[in-house]
Amino acid sequence: MLLIAGSEDRAIPATLSRANYEKYKTSSSVTDFKEFAERTHFISLQEGWEEVADYITSWVNEKGD
Repeated sequence: MLLIAGSEDRAIPATLSRANYEKYKTSSSVTDFKEFAERTHFISLQEGWEEVADYITSWVNEKGD
């Protein structure tokens, strides 16, 4: 499970996403957290969304089965 967050997200703050990550990181599932600087809740709709998509793709390719 990959939890992503935007540092400027006011709907679901990055601190909340990180707290969820802390609760799940000891599970047997692969679990990671990535915070993207200067991004809001609409992380995939903002200019430069390709950076986020590339990160997710790389993560899946590295961690996925």
